[in-house]
Amino acid sequence: KATRLVSSKFEAADAADILVVNYALFFAHLRYESKKPDPAAPGILPEFDIAILDEGHNAADIARDFFGDEVGLFSVILAVGGLTSHSGLKFSMKWPPGITDAIGLREHIVGEAENLFATLLRMERDGFGGYSNRLRRSDVITSERLEQLLLVAGTFLEKASAALNLRDPLEAEYVASRAKACVSLSSRLMEFRVRTTPGIVYFIERGSDRGEPKAVLKSRAIRVGAWLKENLFDKVPT
Repeated sequence: KATRLVSSKFEAADAADILVVNYALFFAHLRYESKKPDPAAPGILPEFDIAILDEGHNAADIARDFFGDEVGLFSVILAVGGLTSHSGLKFSMKWPPGITDAIGLREHIVGEAENLFATLLRMERDGFGGYSNRLRRSDVITSERLEQLLLVAGTFLEKASAALNLRDPLEAEYVASRAKACVSLSSRLMEFRVRTTPGIVYFIERGSDRGEPKAVLKSRAIRVGAWLKENLFDKVPT
């Protein structure tokens, strides 16, 4: 019996003899398995005895994405989505200079992000970094203020979640997730700015959104062979 794993089929996955998943889900499972604090905890996918990698020559290239990151303007807009809708909540909050409420905070964050990614797009067009627009210089990413404002957003959303917890626990949980997203995004931007992780290459990639050019920050692992050997090939016939 076979099943294709989608959100509505997770319950049937354990009973299937053959499970068909894409590489993104497969490598997300392997990475989670390699990092989960409790080895006995269930994984994203059920345990399997054999892995068949269709178009296997693409596997390593796809796996590299799971050791890297991608940050664009939409990442910022998504992270601060809860600021406007909960700006009316009342609690003590220390605002940065020039900002007096959550709506103003969101405007400053989005404005900083728009300026950052517009600058990166111009740099990409100019071919500043040579091959693949790789980030090498220490002064390329100027995101310190954006990082700080995202931390403030995280603090506001944490307090908003606490204020909502009694009257709307589900909304409080969502707002708490947005708070974590803001803090995480601040750290991710700092990683692109300082670039300290060994074995990772950082670069600017050009794309488009509704026909308009855009720039995103991307990073990828240089080598994943040892990780694939340890977490896949040495564990199950593949």
